[in-house]
Amino acid sequence: MLYGATLSLVLPDWSAFAAALWLALSAGLAWCVLIPVLCRFANVRLVDCIDASLVTMACGEIVLSAGAVINTMLRWSSAVEHGAALNMGIVAISNVTMALVLVRCLRPHGVSAGRVWTIWMVALNGSGAAFFLLFYQWLHRA
Repeated sequence: MLYGATLSLVLPDWSAFAAALWLALSAGLAWCVLIPVLCRFANVRLVDCIDASLVTMACGEIVLSAGAVINTMLRWSSAVEHGAALNMGIVAISNVTMALVLVRCLRPHGVSAGRVWTIWMVALNGSGAAFFLLFYQWLHRA
């Protein structure tokens, strides 16, 4: 929520509440898609998928917390003209970091890196993109 709220500092047509809600709903629902898909197609128990997902999310939140600090610094320095591009990079770094952590967490369960990456790209990133578009239409007007 913190990172989402700081998007309003560099994307002036967004309110802090709408930006935070946009990210929380979209990403949260994407994880709700990913976990059962992981269970089914990686053949991993639900409890192990939840554990791996929580560790993975924590690592992603560390990256996004640094992004929140960067957004605040951009606002203070009045360098917000690069805010959108920089935030796409922050989200990309968070995404790759989380995918790598998930690969590492599921390796002891016999899940190949390729299978994790495929499930990650289709289930999490695919559904996440759909949710981002859906909620963007609704929340951008808020």
